[in-house]
Parts: sequence; C-alpha cells; structure tokens
Amino acid sequence: MRIIMAESMDELALPADMLRLLQSVKGKKVAVAMSGGVDSSTTAALLKLAGADVMGVHMLTLPEGDEAFNREALEDAKKVASLLGIKLETVDVKAIFKEKVIRYFIDSYMNGLTPNPCVPCNQFIKFGVLMQHALRSSDFYATGHYARSFFNGKRHVLMRPVDRNKDQTYVLSMLTQDMLSKSLFPLGHIPKKKTREIASMLGLHVDDKAESQDLCFVKGTRKGYIGARMGNKCMCGDIMDSSGRLLARHEGVHCFAIGQRRGLGIKGSEPHFVKAIDAKSGKVIVGSFNELLRDSFKVGNINWSSVEPLRTGETMDCQVVVRNRMEPQDAAIIQNNGFAEIRMRGKPIWAVAPGQVAAFYSGDLVLGGATILG
Repeated sequence: MRIIMAESMDELALPADMLRLLQSVKGKKVAVAMSGGVDSSTTAALLKLAGADVMGVHMLTLPEGDEAFNREALEDAKKVASLLGIKLETVDVKAIFKEKVIRYFIDSYMNGLTPNPCVPCNQFIKFGVLMQHALRSSDFYATGHYARSFFNGKRHVLMRPVDRNKDQTYVLSMLTQDMLSKSLFPLGHIPKKKTREIASMLGLHVDDKAESQDLCFVKGTRKGYIGARMGNKCMCGDIMDSSGRLLARHEGVHCFAIGQRRGLGIKGSEPHFVKAIDAKSGKVIVGSFNELLRDSFKVGNINWSSVEPLRTGETMDCQVVVRNRMEPQDAAIIQNNGFAEIRMRGKPIWAVAPGQVAAFYSGDLVLGGATILG
C-alpha cells in the first residue's frame, strides 16, 4: 500500500486512546462503511495501517435516475478502496431506505411532526441492514462518525467525541447494545482538522472534500420535495397566534417545523416562531420566543444506550438535547409506564418538537435517546 506516506503510526501523532483502539483490532476482519468522503476513507486507511484485515461496504440508497443520486460518492469510494488495496462491496438498501427514511420524513411533516431522518438512517440502515451484511464476513464494523465507544465491564457505552463541533452522538443515540458491541468509531478521538491532515498525509485525495448534507435524498427545498410527492394538491391552512387571531395563510403543514421563524409570511415588527402544528385542521400556531419555552415534556420509544433502563417510578438526573448541535441542558428523567417525563432543572428548554429525538447525557456519556411525544 504505497500511498501511505507515513512509515509508521508514530508519524501520524495519534492520541494514545485512539492508538489502543486501532491496535486492538490488529489481525481482525473489519468492515468499514465507506461513503467516499474524507471521514470514512480516513477510517479505512487507519485501520488498514494498524494491521486490520479491512474491507469496505458502500450503500446504494437511491436509484440512478433520482435527481439526488450521488454518482461521485460511489466513484470516490471505489478510488479509495483501490488505493488501499481493499475489497469494496456495494449493498442495495434502496427499498428499506425508501420505507424507513424517505417515507418517514414525508409522513412526519404531513402529520405536523418534525423528523430527523439521520436517526432512522443510522438505526435501520447504517447500523441495521448494512452492518448486518458487513458482519457476515467481518468481526467488527467501523464508521467515520465522530463519537467514542468502549466496554466498561458491564455495558458497551457511547460517548461524545473530542471534537464537540462534530459531535454526532445525537443521531446515534438510538443505537442498541448489540450495535455498539461490534462498532468502532476511531475518529471520535481526534478533531476533524486532524482527520483532514491524516487523509492528506496518507495520499487519499479526499482531504479537501466538502461535508456531506444531512438531507442526502432531497434536491431543492423540503417544501418542493414533499409537495411534488404529494401531487402538489391543495394543503392550505391558517397561520394564527395563540389567541386565535388569523395572521396569514399557508400552503401546507409540511412547510413548517417547531421553532421556525423564516418563511411565515407574517408582517410586523415582532418576530414570530412556530409554536404548534395541527395537521388535521391545517392550523399553524405561532408565538413569541418565550411562548416556546417548556419546563417539561414527554418522550416515548426510549433506548438506553449506555446504562440499565429505568424502572417505573425511578428518576435519573441528566442533560438533555432536543435537536442536533444544541448545548445540553440540565434535566431529570422520570420513568412512567410506557413513557417518561423530562423535567427541566434550572432554565426551561426552547422549541421542543414532537417527532424529533431527545438525547440524554451525563457529561460525555450518552445515556440514551427517545422520541419526543409533546
């Protein structure tokens, strides 16, 4: 593998905990989810350099005729695999991607909910069918996500990465113990800047590649994407304030998300934010910033990533996040029968959106995740 310009791992100046992780799979078979980007490419190269028996797996999510089909991603993955001298398998996940990600995305917005399609994509696709395929011939499954994971003697735990600006644990908070037990996240131990430097040193030719987009299957606007797939039928409704006063008309509840300020079409000097969405009546309720503050909310479908599940009546202190890249806020989880209540400690939380995921932390430790009910 002559593309490697560094003669040894020492020349890469990797942190000790990252080196231990890489060396722990020396001689083991490791499948790497390769998107063709700098993160997954660097992950594969580091594992190869550390002595793992590496192969790549690339998922095909959209048909070639789709306007958002990314031909460059597959070609880049093939080039990197060739440079590394590893096998690359393509895995057709189009059917389940359409069901679990695209359909979920459209249905959620049409029902007045706010989805995060990256969560089910990780849960059902990347760490679901793609991981299952990879583990048929490999011991471990690695990705380029910025997160950390290890076994603490009782459970496999998920932790926030060194680079807080690239923290992806929010969208990984629904991963189960089975998933974490076979997963490797080498890049969680270094900043993104270091990843690009390593890719350049190793001659991967993807070190300057742009970041991938969260809505990889949407070309254009969310409004246009969903509207076209719903036949652009009339989905008009009213935009009202909390007192019931009509402020404007809209073209469909799929155009809105809780906390949204732009694109409301409301005149006036005071800012308005989407407070609630009633899909049945088509009403979108707006309010002031303070009207979106909450002292508590409910969650369901709870996944406990790193700790034992709470029993009914038990309480746990935590920090909570209700959208990607927000700062965690102090709260308590009170487990009830079939759902949990999240009570804020200190300051209230803003713009809690039903349908979104809430992730729970204790410092760097990811306790788990759940679906916001309201």
